[in-house]
Amino acid sequence: MFLNVFMPRCGDEAIYNSYKAYLEERAPEHLVKIYYKQLIQGAVGHHLQGILLLALHEEFLERFGETPIIFKGLGFRFKGMVRLKNGKLHYEEFDPHKSVLDY
Repeated sequence: MFLNVFMPRCGDEAIYNSYKAYLEERAPEHLVKIYYKQLIQGAVGHHLQGILLLALHEEFLERFGETPIIFKGLGFRFKGMVRLKNGKLHYEEFDPHKSVLDY
């Protein structure tokens, strides 16, 4: 189920490119930390957050061939908690009662 919606606007490309350049310079572990922050915070409806999530989605795809952020049409959702193991993404269901530090 896709409960979050991202509506592209004129001018998003420059912002996207800026986020993408930033993410390309980050270590894989930092990408996961950025993802965790967004997962815990949740999609709050801020347009810039949607652009960041799209750039993060693309960066995960390029580096790992998969992504914990699923976009379908204008909707998106988070797959759950993710860990890096041997350079690959491994998923766990998100439990809102656990701390991110427990994963």
